[in-house]
Amino acid sequence: MTQADFPAFAGVLAGIAELYGHKLSDMQGALWFSAVKGYSLDQVQDALLAHTRDPERGRFMPKPADVVLLIDGLPGDRAELAWSRVSAALECYGASVSVRFEDGLAARVISDMGGWIKLGRALTKEMPFYQREFCRRYQALLAAGESLPPRTLPGVYELDNAGRGYESQPPVFISFPTAGHFEQLGAAPKTPALPPA
Repeated sequence: MTQADFPAFAGVLAGIAELYGHKLSDMQGALWFSAVKGYSLDQVQDALLAHTRDPERGRFMPKPADVVLLIDGLPGDRAELAWSRVSAALECYGASVSVRFEDGLAARVISDMGGWIKLGRALTKEMPFYQREFCRRYQALLAAGESLPPRTLPGVYELDNAGRGYESQPPVFISFPTAGHFEQLGAAPKTPALPPA
């Protein structure tokens, strides 16, 4: 959200507070806005309304952390979702093809674990270990507040072609749900996107 969204946000939040029998001070409204301004007004409004429908938590006035949880999910959920995209990309394209991960955290974790080729050459029986390790590392980066730009991981063909002085095909763009956007995002031009998992 931008500062221009504040009046609309304040109106929605005041309505939610009224629903719970509360009246928010200007300071509370400003603190709320500061806590959730990284999301769109629609995301915040949808999360606030979802909170009111939750039979457990919805009995109480929401806190900013409730809204963030509804938008982003738990770190473990995000890590598992990221792994499902990595796993699907391996099944679709294998280690031979270079990939460009929209989620820079996933690319960083894969790189730290030995790279795309090593992961692609892992035995099926080793995949549960890789999944656990990927999720552990991904959650640690999330907890540290890391945010990384998209990153390309080379495949076998690219490395082989580079060693022979040949050009390679552009990497396949692997889209990821980003914070608050648990949906398939568009692919980069001229490169296929990963099919929905």
